[in-house]
Amino acid sequence: MSVSQASKHELLAAQRARYQQASRAAKGQILDELVAATGYHRKHALLLFRHGPPTPCTTHGLRGGEQGVAAHYGAPAPSNGPAAAMTASPAWW
Repeated sequence: MSVSQASKHELLAAQRARYQQASRAAKGQILDELVAATGYHRKHALLLFRHGPPTPCTTHGLRGGEQGVAAHYGAPAPSNGPAAAMTASPAWW
């Protein structure tokens, strides 16, 4: 049985406030609980406790559904540089 990513983030949000207020010994116990519940590596769980869950990536269009995929694959070819030389037709054509 796997736990959804949203459920992991909810659990992290609930435990994060508790973790930040805890003593050093209690932090270890809270960390162990999160690792056991989510399956995260300890170092990854520590990073999440410090910085919170990652934000969704919006810099590229691949997660934007059909419009994002179309925008990504429908992008015009580069007009200069080595990539332009690979996409341009040979001079003898």
